[in-house]
Amino acid sequence: MHTGLIIATLATGLLGLYLLTSRKNIKQNAVKLLTGNLRQPLSGQMPADETWWALLDTPLQFELAMALARKALPVWQKYSGSNGLFYKNSSIGPSLAIKTTLLQASLDALEEAGSIPFARNNKNISACYNDFVAPLVALQDGNWVVSYPVKKIFLAVYNLVKAVAEEENITVTKNLFCVSIHQSLDCLDLSKLYSAEEIMLFLQSYKLQPAT
Repeated sequence: MHTGLIIATLATGLLGLYLLTSRKNIKQNAVKLLTGNLRQPLSGQMPADETWWALLDTPLQFELAMALARKALPVWQKYSGSNGLFYKNSSIGPSLAIKTTLLQASLDALEEAGSIPFARNNKNISACYNDFVAPLVALQDGNWVVSYPVKKIFLAVYNLVKAVAEEENITVTKNLFCVSIHQSLDCLDLSKLYSAEEIMLFLQSYKLQPAT
């Protein structure tokens, strides 16, 4: 009986040590995200339960996603200014052009739409959403190839537009905003438009806002 009690006590202690170490690693990864001490893209490094922006109220979450997308927009502008934006519907199909102003126009339309919830029949947002569809399919099928940072800002803006244009339930909308935030952070991390310290300070200004 004493032997069984000793074994049970040891097992409980080891389990407690494992859980403590696991929580410590999660917190360390969260700190690394904000300080920029990560070698891999930001979106793959922070556990879902540590993404504090998921707890922001929806308008503030949207504001953060928009602000990050605008900060990363120069990546798209620089690329589109020196490269042709052409894709194909199939590997043997004709080349089709993507509007160089698509991302800027989309962000402008979203900003003009006002507060959440957005009007479902907003024609400008619907038009932007439709302009994303074919290039997105080409990107997924490998018929449009761009660098990783360019891909990330394209997807970040697309997910913002999708959240507004489709106007699903609030959970879906907030999830899309979170995806967009991750994608913009990945773009900023890889493109080095801002230092890690600048990104940290910017994020902290939103983290200090009251959350629901």
